[in-house]
Amino acid sequence: MSDVLVPVGTEQGYAILRHELLADPLQYGYAGMSDEKVAVVLNTQTRTRPASTFRCHRDVAMALTEEEYQAFKRAWEMAKAQSSRVASMSVFFDMPCTKDGSTGGIDFGHDAVREVIRNLDLSEEIKGKLLSLGEELCSRAEELGLGRVEPGHVQSARATQ
Repeated sequence: MSDVLVPVGTEQGYAILRHELLADPLQYGYAGMSDEKVAVVLNTQTRTRPASTFRCHRDVAMALTEEEYQAFKRAWEMAKAQSSRVASMSVFFDMPCTKDGSTGGIDFGHDAVREVIRNLDLSEEIKGKLLSLGEELCSRAEELGLGRVEPGHVQSARATQ
């Protein structure tokens, strides 16, 4: 995953694209696709990635069932009692918030918050729902840091393999 945009038409961009086409790490089957189809696959938003998104208790309550939310509240209280870091986060988590964090909340896309969530005593299903609150849709090209890939980029990358 990359937060840095490397224009696909650059030497570095073509190197990333060539590696993706050869390794095919997600097993899309690039080798059997036309250049146009590869570009569509790479540009379609089917992936997710962490994104800076501030959330508060209200957001969590809306994302979970009543039973899941009660389990979350118990796990969160336990985490607060065990960690001064989580207790400090909780002050902001209890405040109403906007997605940019200007009024409170905690950033569900931040690595430290995501690690706290992964360590809560909750089912993997609930953790997945919580983690998704700090994610955004992206394309494979965006995930690689390439931006939009055109069929001509694919053709050029394949020509130099």
